[in-house]
Order: sequence, then structure tokens, then C-alpha cells
Amino acid sequence: MSKRGFTLIELLVVIAIIAILAAILFPVFARAREKARQSNCLSNVKQQMTSILMYAQDYDESMPLVDIYVGNYYMPNGGLHSSGYMPWIVSVMPYVKNVQVFTCPSESYAWDGGVDDSSDAEAEYGVISYGFNENCSGMAVAKFMFVAETMAICDKGDTSTYFIDTRSGPDDRNGRDDVAVERHNEGCNIGFADGHGKWFKGSNIPENYYDGVDPDTASRFWDPAYAGTNL
Repeated sequence: MSKRGFTLIELLVVIAIIAILAAILFPVFARAREKARQSNCLSNVKQQMTSILMYAQDYDESMPLVDIYVGNYYMPNGGLHSSGYMPWIVSVMPYVKNVQVFTCPSESYAWDGGVDDSSDAEAEYGVISYGFNENCSGMAVAKFMFVAETMAICDKGDTSTYFIDTRSGPDDRNGRDDVAVERHNEGCNIGFADGHGKWFKGSNIPENYYDGVDPDTASRFWDPAYAGTNL
């Protein structure tokens, strides 16, 4: 009795089925991997918010400044910074003690904590994945009108700075400034001033109130001093 092998047609059918299954499953696997990175990133955001609130407890219940002129200072990993402007990352570092939480796992680069001497603050700290809302800079916690609705930190897209520029008007798509709206499954992680973190779909992030689009919701999101009055 002779053995019968696969015919060419049968082999092509099997290959086609495998290709269809791969086309269906690969995007699912990619989304699952990105979902895991999203969760790790959200953990980073929550750790940063905890450190910011711990800083506020020790400094008269006030948020850290976006940056402050202190002269020369040492960066977290020992490099000497000579620009004089110390950003918020260094201010809260004693409460974090881990440079890795400032790098989003979805990014291809990682911040080294400043191992070399440097005089360019934006070049040194711009690679950090998260930006601080400059409207919150030095703000007393008691003066936040909608503490659970005001963004303090978030994924940022601009690698030339270490904060979210909200005062110069919209300079990015839909007026969302430097928020990286598509880093995690078409959304980004946001840390709110009360310490909680949440993933937001990019299209649901309120537009900057300079645009005049839904000004009440947008103002609560961007401006800690907004009290609900008409703009």
C-alpha cells in the first residue's frame, strides 16, 4: 500500500490558513505587549505623583517648581550640571531614588540620570518621558480648585523640554501641547494633582483652554487655579 502525501492545493490551503491566523493574532499580541508597557508606564506615573506629594508635604504644602536656579549641582547619577537650572525631576529624586521611573517602557531610549557633566538642561532632561504641568509649578496644594481633575504630569512628546508648556498657547495637534496622545494604544497616562493616575484616550484629553473648546472642562484639566468662572 503506497503512502499518499499532500497535494500542492492542500499545501497552499494550509499555508493560507496559517497566514490568515497570523494576520489576526499578531496585532492582538502587539496590543497585549503595548498594554503591558502601558501598565508599567502608569506605575511610573503613580510613583512620580507619590514623590511629588511627598515633596509637597516637606515644602510648605507646595508643588515643586518646574525648575529653579541653584547654580552648579550634581545630577542623580553623579554628573555635574553647570547650567544652574535644576528641574523638578531632581527636586523629587530623593523621594523616588530610581531614575528608571522617568523613562516610559514604550520609548526606545532611556534616561541615564546624568552621568556626564552637562550645561544644557533641555538636552539632558528632555529625553525624560514625562512632563510636569508648568501651571502647577510651585502651586500650593490648598489652592487647587479641582485637585482630582487637574493634570500634574503626563506622557510628553516633546523631547526638547522637561515640562508641559501650557502658557504659550497650543503648539501641537488639537492644541494638546506636548502630550504624547498615541504612545499607549492611542492614548497616554496622566498623573493628577491628588496623586491618582489614569490612562486617557488621546481624543478625550481636553484641549488647551486657549482654543476656546469646552473651556470649563479644559480649564479644570490644565489650570489648578481655575475656579469655574467664565473665561
